[in-house]
Amino acid sequence: MTWYKFLSAGAVGPFSGYPWPPPGDSHGAGEWITARDGLEPCQSGLHLCRPADLPFWLHEELYIVDVDGPVTEYESFVLAHRARLVHRVPWDQRAARRFSRACAWRVRDLAADALERTGRHDEARELLACTSLDDLDRTVGGLATEETGSAADATGYVADALTFAGGVEGSTGWASATATTALVAAAAARATAPGGSGRGSWAAERQRQASWIAELADR
Repeated sequence: MTWYKFLSAGAVGPFSGYPWPPPGDSHGAGEWITARDGLEPCQSGLHLCRPADLPFWLHEELYIVDVDGPVTEYESFVLAHRARLVHRVPWDQRAARRFSRACAWRVRDLAADALERTGRHDEARELLACTSLDDLDRTVGGLATEETGSAADATGYVADALTFAGGVEGSTGWASATATTALVAAAAARATAPGGSGRGSWAAERQRQASWIAELADR
């Protein structure tokens, strides 16, 4: 298992404010850090990610982590007593832009599928014909919104995804905008899923996002 840690700029814990010793310039691992107290979620211990957890903890810097000893697993993270940063993954604002745009296009595809299922074939084709996010934004803004249900929800999710993906372009707050774009994509997958398969569609979208991010570690 590969463990990961998202941190704020400068290898600082985004919630704890704790500065993690970064890996050395010669690709050597950082110094070991040890939790002072027992392992308690959101209270104590070193909170790390499995590959599948990555979309839930998006932040400014991402590292592969070495763990000494066992970990305690929870739904969206693990807790370790001792760990160190080994290697920084090439995740930055530029990568976050690509990721967020991929999420926005994914929501477009989900919306087009939902429109097709409700017989709105022309609107679906309009969405699929878009070749830029600006074009997609204009097209979504021009679609009729009288219909309720998953089709109407889908176009709303496209608009939301575009809004937050646009926020990733800014000099500040890009990490939170990225996380929200990913959340919108997962919510869209759940809302537009046919036949009561929303939970599975949510999980599948989160897995798709996790795979996208984890692939950066192999580059």
